[in-house]
Amino acid sequence: MSGHIYKFTPGGSRSTFASGLSTPKGLAFDKSGNLFEADEGSGNIYEYSTGGSRTTFASGLNEPSSIVFDVTGNFMFEADLGSGNIYEFTPAGTRSTFATGLAHPTTLAI
Repeated sequence: MSGHIYKFTPGGSRSTFASGLSTPKGLAFDKSGNLFEADEGSGNIYEYSTGGSRTTFASGLNEPSSIVFDVTGNFMFEADLGSGNIYEFTPAGTRSTFATGLAHPTTLAI
């Protein structure tokens, strides 16, 4: 299955921002305007620069479904559906466990 992220203009015109993704789920912007995407099928979180280039921010996750940044826009939290954990990531990508033992966490909000 090939997933896409679409970009819409204020007038409603659609263009493809990213394609070839496994199962794109959660999207969030950091304080610098970079877009992060939780790709549930691949187990990765991808980072898209403001110029559109993609890098892998985190890998080896178990069905990442939702991501959100804290109020400062620095630390990212990720709901990991398959593991039942919520992970916290530093701006450099270091992962730690924020909460564990949850039954299929799917959505986060701050």
